[in-house]
Amino acid sequence: MAVVLFFSSSDYFKAIKKSSEGAFDGAVLAMLGEGGSSGEPKEGSFSGKTGSPPAEEGETSIELKSPAFENGQFIPPTFTADGKNINPALIIGNVPQEIKSFALIVEDADAPGGPFVHWVVFDIPVVGQINENSVPGKQGINDFGTTNYMGPDPPPGTEHGYFFKIYALDTMLDLQEGISKAQLENAMQGHILVEVVLMGLYKR
Repeated sequence: MAVVLFFSSSDYFKAIKKSSEGAFDGAVLAMLGEGGSSGEPKEGSFSGKTGSPPAEEGETSIELKSPAFENGQFIPPTFTADGKNINPALIIGNVPQEIKSFALIVEDADAPGGPFVHWVVFDIPVVGQINENSVPGKQGINDFGTTNYMGPDPPPGTEHGYFFKIYALDTMLDLQEGISKAQLENAMQGHILVEVVLMGLYKR
């Protein structure tokens, strides 16, 4: 059985923000070394963009990359509110057969009021790539009040971290479009086989 470690939001974001050049797992391990886990291990698995340890026998692990930016590096303006405001391509590797669909949540971890949702997508077919400037599945509502991708749009002078989180599920959720992030998370409970995160930065 695969294992995922769930942390409080603040510790989770701090761990990811420590990463550079794909050192997601190292950041998580460093946080654990600081006494950081906020709960018991639960089903699933985290896998960073690069540098993840090999999965043990019986574990489920996938890989998430983007041709547009490296994990922990800056997102090109094309994919932000300062450019075309289109989603970057995402490449999903090592997808096991038991996965039936994907969900995707994109968040700004450094928004003043807490994580700010930029994109909610679900019932994504099992594919190896989400194409640039695409609508890969049903869309939920973001914190801008729209149901489409909205790119990084931070205040001037501040560096924000943007988290592209893929959830691999054991079912198609078959929900209506326009649901919130909270509704999606509630519907995914008990169906997440693995979660993988890609983090990009943006600053004006």
